[in-house]
Amino acid sequence: MTSLFDDLLKAGEIEKATTEALDEYARRYEFYALHRKAAENRARRACEETRPISGAPYLGELAAVLELMRADNSTYGFTVQAQRRANSIGTARQHLDNIARDHALTMARFLAEYEGLVGRRGGLPPAWHSGSLSRRRVTVANNFAKVQSALQDLERNLTLTTRPSTAYSILSGWLDSASHVGPNVMSEILHTFDNKRFAILNQNSVSGMHMAGFTQFPLRTSKLNVTPKMYEEFCDKAELVRGGLGLKNLSELDAVFNYAYW
Repeated sequence: MTSLFDDLLKAGEIEKATTEALDEYARRYEFYALHRKAAENRARRACEETRPISGAPYLGELAAVLELMRADNSTYGFTVQAQRRANSIGTARQHLDNIARDHALTMARFLAEYEGLVGRRGGLPPAWHSGSLSRRRVTVANNFAKVQSALQDLERNLTLTTRPSTAYSILSGWLDSASHVGPNVMSEILHTFDNKRFAILNQNSVSGMHMAGFTQFPLRTSKLNVTPKMYEEFCDKAELVRGGLGLKNLSELDAVFNYAYW
């Protein structure tokens, strides 16, 4: 191991953690943190000063994020993320359909499908893109019968004209008493059914909406503070932001929100 670090030092790939180097790192960190804070303050002021009374979003900061994301050639860049989300919608819908149509569903069989949505340690990349959902997957699996009934009800009643509030009510009617099946999971389900009408509602997306000037949505969402009416308002505002940024669907908007958040 020592020889490996010696080789990296000689090649200039790493440098010794001297007191001077650490002090310089701390100074730069403080410098960049101040600039980030200044940028946030400028964006907040711009949002308050320039967002029209009509309720149109402020797009300056998100447009800048999207520009950076489009220039990013890594796996986090817009091209890769947009394609991944386009591919994962079909996979996610198949998992939901398998749960809904399994006439002999058990907790184990539910969990196998649900892990395809939220992921598990050492498994394949999840079909859903919300982080941390995998941590509660076993708890959610305890409610497999309620989730299946909710999906079956949604499949029976969802039409091309169903409003987000109605669709959210269908799920919440079954899942309000289901532990750890909150707005994030329910909105992921709806988004899987139609990513042009139903937005993903979680901390990342709410933070993105705040950047657009829509600060009425709580950063920490729960079944206690998100109503069907609020979810519909969130979807309506998200559609304004999507259109303003020229994105194809709400999946692409969620990718931008995630990029901005992280």
